[in-house]
Amino acid sequence: MEYRQGEKSAQHYRAERYFCISGEWFFSTREDLQVGPFQNKDEAEMELMLYLRHVNEGGIYMSQYQEGTSLR
Repeated sequence: MEYRQGEKSAQHYRAERYFCISGEWFFSTREDLQVGPFQNKDEAEMELMLYLRHVNEGGIYMSQYQEGTSLR
């Protein structure tokens, strides 16, 4: 099980954010969005990093991220 840095045990179950359906990759968010499809897991990981950066900066409205869309 994965733990956050500095924690001795996990307080919550952590689900895998990336999943593959029919050869296409997606990621899920805490807001229950499924974003994709992407050609491979590496591309999905890069897009998730962009998503998190924009959300943390407050520059993205959640309505821009709808099921089946990417950040590009």
